[in-house]
Amino acid sequence: MVTVELLIVDLRDGVDLQSPAYNRLREAAAKAGLTRQYYGSPIEDTKKLYWVLPFDQGFEPKDLVWPEQEYGNFFKEVQNIATAEPISYFVPFDGFPEELAAAPVTEFAVCTLKGDVEAYKKAQEAAIEELHKAPAVHEARYSVIEVGGKHVSVIFVGWDSMEAHQVWGTDNSGKLQAIAPFLESATLVHVPLKMQV
Repeated sequence: MVTVELLIVDLRDGVDLQSPAYNRLREAAAKAGLTRQYYGSPIEDTKKLYWVLPFDQGFEPKDLVWPEQEYGNFFKEVQNIATAEPISYFVPFDGFPEELAAAPVTEFAVCTLKGDVEAYKKAQEAAIEELHKAPAVHEARYSVIEVGGKHVSVIFVGWDSMEAHQVWGTDNSGKLQAIAPFLESATLVHVPLKMQV
């Protein structure tokens, strides 16, 4: 089992992925033991940052002790580049394949669920099975977690392109319609991720 943190940050004006403040954060995370990181801004909204941190290096997020004296207050540094409190999801997966982040574009969908969660999972499994058959898909994973007393589904899909995802969605609208009754709300973005090792 791998826990992946998906950190979503609304970036301040003048801050982008090349900003010194953001580079300091990435470097500090690497020095603290988070040796595999993926980051990028969505095609749909370059003022957001999606940062993916797989905790598969022998410890869980609860075990991470940030070396504040050496690297400063990480969360304060995050707030220095953010317009609001960052959103963080800790998502358990059975594994985190490199193909999810190495794809030209990674889809992130965060869905707040309603109704029968087990029925949603069956419908989502059918959609994931279809995704794995698509030649434009590099890999697909989803997990359901509890956030603030609600069930939330977090979905990662590696695609050849955003357009390939749109074509697949049109061709598989029935699978997606089976999921729709279980969604209270959903956000979806496409992020060309970069990797820092």
